Amino acid sequence: MNLDKYEKIDGREALKRLLAGEIVLDGLADEHFLDGTKLARIRKSGAYEIANDGLRGILERDWYIPKPFDVRQAMLDRPNEWVGKYSVQDEEKTIWYYVGFDSKNFCSLRMKKRNKYGMKEPVKWNGGNVVFAIDDDLDVCIPIEDVPEEATR
Repeated sequence: MNLDKYEKIDGREALKRLLAGEIVLDGLADEHFLDGTKLARIRKSGAYEIANDGLRGILERDWYIPKPFDVRQAMLDRPNEWVGKYSVQDEEKTIWYYVGFDSKNFCSLRMKKRNKYGMKEPVKWNGGNVVFAIDDDLDVCIPIEDVPEEATR
């Protein structure tokens, strides 16, 4: 588990989140949640099982939750790279946009699709396929690493 993407929380906070219907992760990146009145988990392998942790087991462990993704910070940390993506539902399909930061022109950009050769454009404004990104675009971004595979085609 890449701890850079997760925030460590204590058992009390985990219990609050579980009771609120949220998912928390253990140190092995297994997802834990309440299934009715039972604590359930989905292992990284995808296997579902009822966890045997009682209240003490929950309170005495370290738990993890995903850190919120800040695309603006990611763009500053990795300029001239496509770091995020967001989707817009068209009448017929879902359209994914890449988001990145052009350090030469000091602006955030979005790219609708790859060019005709199937290659990603560089993070550089061209007025065609790569244009300025606005706050509304940036507010809905997810990390580019978390984008479903079908959205990268």
